Amino acid sequence: MGKVFVSHVRQDQKKVGAVLKELVRRRLISQSDRTNTFEPIPGSDIRGDLKQAIRDSSSMVVLWSEAARQSAWVNYEMGLADALGIPIVAVNVDGGKQPPPAELSDVRLIDLDAEAGLARP
Repeated sequence: MGKVFVSHVRQDQKKVGAVLKELVRRRLISQSDRTNTFEPIPGSDIRGDLKQAIRDSSSMVVLWSEAARQSAWVNYEMGLADALGIPIVAVNVDGGKQPPPAELSDVRLIDLDAEAGLARP
C-alpha cells in the first residue's frame, strides 16, 4: 500500500474523486493506496508541513489544467516531488494540451477522455 499525494487547484477539487477512481480502474494506482489532499492549517508552517506530506508519499497525482499550470503552489509541489525522486502522474482534466513543465525530469501525462467525466467537452 502506497501513499499518493494529490495536487490540484481549488477549481478542480470536485474532480479529485473521479480522477482517483479512473486511475484505480486503469490500474495506475491501487485501491488500497491512501491519498493525501493537503489542507494547510492556518498559522502552521505550511511549507514545512507540505514538504513533509510530499516526502511521506510514494507517488504524486496532479490534476493538470490551465489553472494548475498557472498555480505557483501546484508547480512548487511538482518541483518538490521531482527533487525528491517521487514519481508524478499529471492527469489532464480540462481538455487542454499544455504539457507539464519541461524542467521536471519524468512526469507521465495522462489525458482522460470526456466519457470519464473529467474533461470539458
